[in-house]
Amino acid sequence: MLNTNAIEYMKDYFYKEHNKKEILFSIVIPIYNVENYLRETIESVLKQSLVFEKHIELILVNDGSPDDSERICLEYVSKFPNNIKYFKKENGGVSSARNFGMEKANGRFINFLDSDDMLEIDTLEKVADFFSKYTSEVDLVCLPIHYFEGRQGPHMLNDKFEKSGVIDVNQTPEFIQLHVSSTFIKKETALKYRFDKRLKYGEDAKYVTSIILEKERYGVLNDVHYNYRIRKSDTSAIQNSKNTKAWYTESLDYFSKELVDLSLRIKGEVIPYVQRLLMYDLQWKLRVKEIPSEVLNEQERIEFVSKFKNILSYIDDSFIQSSKYINYDLKLFAHYLKYAGGKGVFNKFVYNDNIKVFYKDKLYMDMRSQKVYLNFVDFENDKINIEGLFLGGFEDKEAKILVKLNSLIFESEYVSRPKSNLKVWGEVIKKNRGFKVSIPLKQIKNKSSITFWIKQDDVEVQLNYYLTSSNHFAKRVPSYYAEDGWIVYPGKYNLVIIQSNLKKRLRKELGMIKRMLKIRKKKKGAKKAILVRLLYFVLKTIYKKPIYLYMDRIDKADDNAEVLYKYASKHDKTVNHKFILDKRSEDYERMKEHGDVIPFGSYKHKLNLLLSDKFISSHADEILLNPFRSMKMFYKDLITYDFVFLQHGVIQNDLSDWLYKYQKNIKLFTTTSRKEYESILASDYGYSDKEVKLLGLPRHDRLHTKSDKVILVMPTWRKKLSSQLNDNFIREYNPNFKQSEYFKHYNSLLNSQLLIQSLLKFKYKIKFVIHPALKEQIRDFDDNECVELINPDDISYADLFNSSKHLITDYSSVAFDFAYTRKSISYFQFDQTEFFKDHFSAGYFKYETMGLGPVIKNNDELIHYLVNMMQKDFILEEPYLSRVNEFFEFNDQNNCKRNYEAIKNM
Repeated sequence: MLNTNAIEYMKDYFYKEHNKKEILFSIVIPIYNVENYLRETIESVLKQSLVFEKHIELILVNDGSPDDSERICLEYVSKFPNNIKYFKKENGGVSSARNFGMEKANGRFINFLDSDDMLEIDTLEKVADFFSKYTSEVDLVCLPIHYFEGRQGPHMLNDKFEKSGVIDVNQTPEFIQLHVSSTFIKKETALKYRFDKRLKYGEDAKYVTSIILEKERYGVLNDVHYNYRIRKSDTSAIQNSKNTKAWYTESLDYFSKELVDLSLRIKGEVIPYVQRLLMYDLQWKLRVKEIPSEVLNEQERIEFVSKFKNILSYIDDSFIQSSKYINYDLKLFAHYLKYAGGKGVFNKFVYNDNIKVFYKDKLYMDMRSQKVYLNFVDFENDKINIEGLFLGGFEDKEAKILVKLNSLIFESEYVSRPKSNLKVWGEVIKKNRGFKVSIPLKQIKNKSSITFWIKQDDVEVQLNYYLTSSNHFAKRVPSYYAEDGWIVYPGKYNLVIIQSNLKKRLRKELGMIKRMLKIRKKKKGAKKAILVRLLYFVLKTIYKKPIYLYMDRIDKADDNAEVLYKYASKHDKTVNHKFILDKRSEDYERMKEHGDVIPFGSYKHKLNLLLSDKFISSHADEILLNPFRSMKMFYKDLITYDFVFLQHGVIQNDLSDWLYKYQKNIKLFTTTSRKEYESILASDYGYSDKEVKLLGLPRHDRLHTKSDKVILVMPTWRKKLSSQLNDNFIREYNPNFKQSEYFKHYNSLLNSQLLIQSLLKFKYKIKFVIHPALKEQIRDFDDNECVELINPDDISYADLFNSSKHLITDYSSVAFDFAYTRKSISYFQFDQTEFFKDHFSAGYFKYETMGLGPVIKNNDELIHYLVNMMQKDFILEEPYLSRVNEFFEFNDQNNCKRNYEAIKNM
């Protein structure tokens, strides 16, 4: 270890030597489609504390980028012609660009900065200082990664940066390094290796590992960060990797297997460091529930699994077992893959009071350590109903979940929970056991205890329990739930239930307040919650009428909730009807003319939600159901409303992942078509006919068949093209939108000369209404004398449907609203395969055989169809007229009446 004087001498020598103009750092930036980020990246290098003109060169490699990146590069070259080099080449991928750039490097050290990331101002100064101290020990130094933009916080592998220094990979093999962009490498070492152009993912980890294996040591700096951008627009390659073949088989061939071969060749074994790195990569693949068939066909999937097993064979069991980012079941599955079923590796032993599983004679798990997950604990009709899930690793169909009330035993009912089953690569590797039980309250005497047990192999073992977020009370901030004259609260291993009276309720509430006062400094919002809770109990005694809250979107009304709100306000004065809407909405003042409108997110909104009996909405986003966000923990026991889901439209695809009972807990689920109704009951939503009702959409009551000569174009959104919601619940503009196929297809359609000529000839107009999730992109489209571009905030959907003659959509449920009026529609589906891969699983509705209009997949075909239909004045023809008539259960104006009666009868 160098002493302090030696270090200071070397630092002084180092900086004196390079005070003259001599390039220390070559920063290679591969460039492709980054015009919106490139300036920030370049500026982060120009502003370094080391003098840019003396010590730094930028090597900009344009890898055939189709955007405006070249203009930005040339602008900077003109400012710094001696320090910035610009090269343009045919597109060959990031590895090709990096290899090209390093050949042009003149600096002592090379860094491969990603073109949307940034360096902190003193990064290069501190890296230079580090190399001056450890120049003979390491060829490479890396920085901790911190995310910004779409995600905040440190990278999960930052634990090795506890202090600056040298990592010996033989002593700490768990400290793996993957990213090359956060790494600085001596030029002579960097030039010995090349990035593998066959790899689209992991090429940087392979390159860095090859270098590390030379000395088995590398440097770490802990006092400066590498700023890694996670794009809000979700357009970077790494964010979309799991939908590509390269991430599966090619990664195993050219990354995993070649690192195995490299370690065997130079070290004679697959050293622990390489094993750790390989397992880190494999565990992400283990977390993939489904490999889309368009990514890997069946034969390719078989090959992938075979190669995965082969890589596992080089990894020690202890490294599988110690993987941080996969759970017990996935580790168990990895062992089964490695040992072809695990025979002789795992052994189960039954004892009088426990069941244990041993792995190679070591205790792997025991039944006593397992737990049940309680989704719902509710009082209803003189019973306490409990529903949950057993996730234990013991597979036995004969096992039974028992619930004991003191000494009374209640055998639970099995509930199929396919959404909770653990899947890997499309195969169910573990079926989790759902259960439910009802305990008559008359069985409860004084203070009673509810415990959970599993009975298997004639052995009863008590299980601990976990309260999921869907419950009215929690263990984390110990709380209670009171309703119908009863109180239930969590014990350490049991639930405690007692009869409620004013004295007992007050005692529990004082205990709750005491705990909140104790944690108020650690938990933001605890002090405020105390005041809210006190106000709640005062208002609860004052309000005599039930409160029904209605809501559509945060920023807009004009949907099913608005229509039903107006109907209910007029027909039922025994209820306080209130509507929730953002005060900045264009609809806010209009809705105030119809009754009590409460600003979304206000204290009044949150307080009314606690006091409400019903929350009635056309949307089911979490922010609507829980405006308290992380503060919900202080109000869980007070949130007792029934959620009525009116729907935003007719369900045609499989939305069970989103609307799953154990996430949304919908108490009344409105449907419109018998096919829709039956599909929800038959699919994995988790609901029964108790919750799902065939009632019709309230907004259909305001539709009629009259129309003007208007063609309405209303496509749905695309997840990849919509940016994230900001703190004001507004999606920001996506600068990459214009490069999408979505934009190109619709902008081309709207500006087709053939279509414009026909519109003028037949005196038609087009109204293009962009989806609300993409409304910031309306500025990107080109209009003309026949086309009106419409922001969805500025219109009424009912007015649009009523005034239009024909609808062009893609996959949107607006097709059903329009067809309800017996007017013609067409589906423009140029990206059908990609849409269902990225959005929803296809459901019962088959466009080709059930569609309410023709399915068209390219612009020319659609334009010719529209020209032909204009001549016929868009008459709804067969077979589409018959399909429409068959699809809808109701064709009256009583949808509001049916829905409201169902709500009152809940």
